[in-house]
Amino acid sequence: FCIGVIHHTDDPDRTFANIYRHCKPGGLVIVWTYSAEGNELVRWILEPVRKTLLRWLPRGALVWMSKVITALLYIPVYTIYKLPWLSFLPYYEYFGNFRRLSFERNMLNIFDKLNAPQTKFTTLEKCYEWFSPTRFVPESISIRRYAGVSYSLSGIKAAVTSQSEKN
Repeated sequence: FCIGVIHHTDDPDRTFANIYRHCKPGGLVIVWTYSAEGNELVRWILEPVRKTLLRWLPRGALVWMSKVITALLYIPVYTIYKLPWLSFLPYYEYFGNFRRLSFERNMLNIFDKLNAPQTKFTTLEKCYEWFSPTRFVPESISIRRYAGVSYSLSGIKAAVTSQSEKN
C-alpha cells in the first residue's frame, strides 16, 4: 500500500512506472492527481506566483497566508458559487466540495498548493496512457474526474504478457 502525491514529484511518469513495477499482478493501483484540465487559474496564475515569490517565505508565513486566503474564499464560495445558474464558473464543482469541509481542512488544501516545491498537472491523455489496457485488466480501469480539478484513477494490474511491460 502506498499513498503519495504523484503530482508533486520530479517526474510523474517515472513515479508511476515505479508504482506499477512494485505492484504484483492482480494488485490494485489507485492514483489521485491534479488535472491539467480545469486548473487553468492555478496553473497560469498561482503557480508562477508560488514559484517566484512564495517559495522563499517561511512556513509560518505560508500558514498565515493560507488562513487568510481560506477565510476570503468563504465570501464567494457561500454566495455566488451557490447559485445554480452560475455553474459555468471556474471551480464551481470544487467549491461545492469546499463547503462540505472544515475551515482547517480547506486551509490545509490551500497550504498544500502554496507550499509544494513543485506541481505537475496531469492531462486526461496521460491518465489513459498510465492506465492502458495492456497494463491493467481492461474492465477494472476507472478514470474519473473529481471536483473538476483532479483525477481519480484505478485498475488491477494485468499479468505480464510482454518483455516491455516487465519494465
